[in-house]
Amino acid sequence: IISSSPHSSSIIYRRIGLRTEMVQDLSPRAKNVNLSQKGIVVFMATVITGSVHLWVSAFQQHSPILAKSRTRASVSYPLYFSQRCPTTTNLSLGQSMSMDVSHTAPSTLEPYRIHISEALDSLRRDRHRIVHSLRPTDLTLAHASVSFESTYTRLWSRTDWERHCSPSVRRYTRHLLCWNLSSTARRVFPAVCVQALWAAAVTTGVRAFLPALLVGSGTYVGAASILLGPTVFLLTLRANASLTRMLAVRAAWGKTVLHARTAAGLLTTYLLPLDPRGGIAALRCLCALGWSMKARQRSEDDGDVLGALLSEDEASWVVGRPKRDVALLGRVREIVARAAAMEGGIDFTPHGLLETALQDLDGCVGACESLYASPTPPTYTRHTSRVLTTWLALLPFALVGIFSPLAVVLVCMVASYVLIGIDEIGVEIEYPFPFMPMQQLSTVVMDDVIAQLEGAVFMPPLP
Repeated sequence: IISSSPHSSSIIYRRIGLRTEMVQDLSPRAKNVNLSQKGIVVFMATVITGSVHLWVSAFQQHSPILAKSRTRASVSYPLYFSQRCPTTTNLSLGQSMSMDVSHTAPSTLEPYRIHISEALDSLRRDRHRIVHSLRPTDLTLAHASVSFESTYTRLWSRTDWERHCSPSVRRYTRHLLCWNLSSTARRVFPAVCVQALWAAAVTTGVRAFLPALLVGSGTYVGAASILLGPTVFLLTLRANASLTRMLAVRAAWGKTVLHARTAAGLLTTYLLPLDPRGGIAALRCLCALGWSMKARQRSEDDGDVLGALLSEDEASWVVGRPKRDVALLGRVREIVARAAAMEGGIDFTPHGLLETALQDLDGCVGACESLYASPTPPTYTRHTSRVLTTWLALLPFALVGIFSPLAVVLVCMVASYVLIGIDEIGVEIEYPFPFMPMQQLSTVVMDDVIAQLEGAVFMPPLP
């Protein structure tokens, strides 16, 4: 890279970390370095640059391995062009062929614009097939827990936000009228019924068999109030930890959309003009990335989606890998590496940007993998459940000497609904994968990649 770059000095400076902006992060004492010392450092870097340049050039002339390392005789990629392509007369869509890339490729899409447009049309058809035939609905979404009102299981629009941010009176009225449709209320209702039966049994038993407990009920109320503070504190910490996990998963998916769009833009700008077939293959792998991530996190089978987006050989190879989303990124990285190794291939800077984008996508996959495999410590969850159930079990004894039997039952029901509801929400959002809008996010990833390709194909020339 150094020997072939016209800016070898700047490459050396970047590799050894001599950036001018780094001076701003130094301590005040280090900022007082005089100009003569800086000149010595720059001079030494220049000498090192020239020495490395001469050494690499001389070694390449005497080493047949290095002399041929930047030239590949042929690269095998899936073919995503129609039979009208002059070089693919006898090959059909999806087959593999050998493409000669030993020459210097053009820097624009003009020589291949017609064939890339055909590949774009094919990708659009495959997208329509996936969205309307293979994945018309999200079958693995936890529909039983989806709220009738505004929900986190889909991407929001302006209409959703306007409804959610409506005036308080209208919002509260709507929430109260739809209380019977609440997903949280449906999950909490059995526990509330158990608490009501327990309160009724305690009230009846104490009044009939232990009337002495009715004396000094104020002491029991004070004890229950003291225990309520730590219980609510544990529930709050539990809910906050679960909310942090849910936001981390949503942030990872949001970054997946962003980095996939960035990688697709770099591929269409720098790789597609050099290697159209490799560029289309890489873009199709990015289109399948979101569906593979969703399948892995929901225990789905994405073989049909991979078969629609990839060639038969590529799809069978990806399906055979233990982590299909990681395999897709590895395929894109391999295509980029081949394009960078060929003569006149991708330059150092765009190659680095592509590797950074792929590394960021790897980080998103790894973040979801880590959150999927590592829950909130179960000891904390068990301790919170035990403290909460103990407090609810003792609550009727504190209220039986103050309220009537019916009032005791109602107060216990309300208290159990509030506290158990908070705990239930924490448990639900701790494992957010069944409720995330992955169907829409996977479609967004695919649509953004296709949009980047459309922009490259139909971009008008400069005036």
